[in-house]
Amino acid sequence: MSQQDDFAENNREAMTNPTADRATNPNPQVNRLDATPTQPSEDRMDAAPESNLRPDIAGAIGPSGVATPRPAASVAAPAGRAPTHLSREQILDATAACLAEMGYDGTTIRRIAKRLDCAVGSIYRYFDDKRALLAAVVQRRFEPVIERIEQGAPIDSAADYYALIAGEQSELYRLMFWLASVGKDQKANTVPPAIRSIIEGWTKQIGDARVAESYWSQLHGAIMLGRRVDSVPVPSVNG
Repeated sequence: MSQQDDFAENNREAMTNPTADRATNPNPQVNRLDATPTQPSEDRMDAAPESNLRPDIAGAIGPSGVATPRPAASVAAPAGRAPTHLSREQILDATAACLAEMGYDGTTIRRIAKRLDCAVGSIYRYFDDKRALLAAVVQRRFEPVIERIEQGAPIDSAADYYALIAGEQSELYRLMFWLASVGKDQKANTVPPAIRSIIEGWTKQIGDARVAESYWSQLHGAIMLGRRVDSVPVPSVNG
């Protein structure tokens, strides 16, 4: 038998005898040109590549292999508790109580939410942040003064009531002005809205905005210095 015939015979044996082929080639599908490529298993084809995105934005893998963002989880009440619909006044009441017990630093949105047995998102529906919430709390204390002025109470009577409220919790009185001024430049109007309403009410009674502002500033100065407010001269009413 010639060398060419011997080569052809060996090749036929390898093609018809898989055992012989594996003996000479442990991995025939790699080196043989006529071998069919190995197909990936179904679980590998369906498996999505791992995403290295943060858990809060990682989402489903789209056709292009790019992770599509997943909506952030909304703040919800703890499991087993129905959502609570709170009013603005309920939030202010709880904040005032927390402020009296824990002070400014200890009063947090999360702690207030725990006191109200609600999600923190329920509070953010009404107030942007802690400062806005506390500003509303401390200014609410002067709403009765505004109401008296609107009802036509004498200036000195409303001023006495103003001084009484300010003196009851002087730290909250000072906090009110700090909250109104923090983060603002020197030219900005840092008078709290509730105080501006009082001044506007007195302006209508007096008929002169400058006189009303001067009277309030003297009243405010006496309170801050711990002096008697009845020493401040009361302006005459217009008409």
